[in-house]
Amino acid sequence: MVTRLTVRNGDVDIAVFEEGNPDGEVVLLLHGWPDSHHLWRNVVPYLTDRFRVVSVDNRGHGESTDPPGTRSISVDNFASDYAAVIDAVSPNRPVHVLAHDWGSVAFWEVVTGPDAVRRVASFNSVSGPSLGHVAAWARTRLRRPTPRNLAPPLAAALSFSYSAFFALPVLPKVVLGRGNAEWRWRRFVSRVERVPRDRIALAPTFKHDIVSGLRIYRTVLLARRTNPLTAEGLSTKVPVQCIIGKRDPAVRQSCYADEALWADRVWLRVVRGGHWLPFSHPELLAGATIELIDEVSGAAGSPALERIRLTARA
Repeated sequence: MVTRLTVRNGDVDIAVFEEGNPDGEVVLLLHGWPDSHHLWRNVVPYLTDRFRVVSVDNRGHGESTDPPGTRSISVDNFASDYAAVIDAVSPNRPVHVLAHDWGSVAFWEVVTGPDAVRRVASFNSVSGPSLGHVAAWARTRLRRPTPRNLAPPLAAALSFSYSAFFALPVLPKVVLGRGNAEWRWRRFVSRVERVPRDRIALAPTFKHDIVSGLRIYRTVLLARRTNPLTAEGLSTKVPVQCIIGKRDPAVRQSCYADEALWADRVWLRVVRGGHWLPFSHPELLAGATIELIDEVSGAAGSPALERIRLTARA
């Protein structure tokens, strides 16, 4: 049984969906563009026997408030909403998080921010690296512009170049929102992820969401940080597992090369999949999340995690 809750953050109502074991630890599921909490439909059944599973519709998506204005949909606003949800659903115990795409990008702001350890017990980041980490990684290599150092940042920039089109004010809305947008998107994801169409779960609000969510590309590309990035602002004490699709066209594996600099306990898990791993590898994502939970709680040994762990500052 799914219970729908509403969490208020300022002027925005965030739709929250809870199911599973009411006495279990909380596993919080966060989505990106152009999805909703429906993204996790195939993952949730592997978690509900043991955990209290809480999924979220991002602002501007699904059943959450769609605030006006381009800047209302941003990484910082998503992060603020996620912190508010955690404080509401689990005020006395940190939660475990599995986040995808922009949901993961935004949640990096939570785990590298104040009160991270109080709010978060573990973080599984799927196809959504920290913007600060990627910027620091690229700057380190560009300072020594050898062909070997230049190639990875340039390749990463090329992979993300599609975002320049998505950031345009009118054209992407017309292209993506026309006609039967849901049918076309399901066909596209089915082909690139090599999965049947019926495994691609979309919200009834999808045609709205795919257009509404485009605002995050504009806010990210136009954003200017008022303060320089520092080690203190990039580091985290939260145990992190980065799950990377080897065929992901948007996020390069090389972007994660320096993660051991920023987290005391960090693992990289490379999967032979694409960007939408919640559709193509739901059991793997659930299993990886459980392995990390067991690792950080000391409930059981996790040989898989021991094999892939990065040694910080080695």
